[in-house]
Amino acid sequence: MCDFHLALAQAPSDLTSKSARLKWLEAQLPDIAANGTDLVLLPELFACGYGIGDQIHSSAEPRGGKNGASFGTFGASV
Repeated sequence: MCDFHLALAQAPSDLTSKSARLKWLEAQLPDIAANGTDLVLLPELFACGYGIGDQIHSSAEPRGGKNGASFGTFGASV
């Protein structure tokens, strides 16, 4: 049998911008990886934040946008 290690991550609620949440995640990943984590699970609205309301359309990104590219870069760096 193969062990699988899952980490759950919730950014602090005072991080109100996409860039702040991504910087927070980037800072956490080395410690998460050092614990042997295979997969990090983030809330469904991690990238855009909760309470986005009418900004949903202006915050949308195409496939391969900044958020997607950041997540790919983070995965490759740990």
